Amino acid sequence: MDAAAKTAWEKTYKTSAEAKAKLDVADLTASGIKADAAAKLIYDTELLKWKKAVFAICKANKADFKCTNARAIRDKTEASRKTTKFYTVTVAARAKLVEAEKATTKKSEDDVKALWVKDVKVGALGFDCTGTASGKCVAEKQCCGPATPKANKAGDVAGQRQVCNTPTLTTFKDKALAEFTFKCGAKQLVASAGAILAAAYYM
Repeated sequence: MDAAAKTAWEKTYKTSAEAKAKLDVADLTASGIKADAAAKLIYDTELLKWKKAVFAICKANKADFKCTNARAIRDKTEASRKTTKFYTVTVAARAKLVEAEKATTKKSEDDVKALWVKDVKVGALGFDCTGTASGKCVAEKQCCGPATPKANKAGDVAGQRQVCNTPTLTTFKDKALAEFTFKCGAKQLVASAGAILAAAYYM
C-alpha cells in the first residue's frame, strides 16, 4: 500500500468509525439509560454481544439480510427493551425477556423484510406483481408468477407472493436473501401452448 492508498484508507476508516460512534450514542440514548451504572454495564455487555454476532454474520456473507439490516433490526429490539425495562430488571426477569425476545426479533426481521419487498421498484426482479400490477413486469424479459418459500412442504402456500422474475428460472431469491421456488405464470402457459401448436404443425 503506497502513501496515497494508505491516506485514503485511513480517511475511509475514520469516517466509518465516526459514523458507527454516532450510531452507538443514538442507540444508548434510545435505551433510556441515564445515570444507572449497573444498567449501563449490562447494556454494554449486550451491545458487545450483538456486535460480535453481527460481525460473524457479515464475515460469512456481507449480503446477508441480517448484516445489511442489522441496525434496523436492533432498533426495533431496543425499542421493545426500553418498554420492558430490560436493563434494570432482575437477572431472572431479564432471562425470561431474552427468551421472549426470540419471537420479537423474528417479527422485527419480518417487518424490515416487508419494507424491502415494498421498496422494490417497477422493472426490478422481485417486484410485487399481484393482481393488476402483473402487467408491470418487463415484457419478454420477466414474467409474473408465484414465489413460494423454499422451506414449505408440498401444497403449503404460506408466505407465497407474486413476483416478477426471469421466465426460465424455477427459483427466486429476494433482497433479504430468502429463497423461494418459482413458477412462471402467463408466459409459461403461452410457451406451452406454442409448443403444442408447433408439434401439431409438424405432425
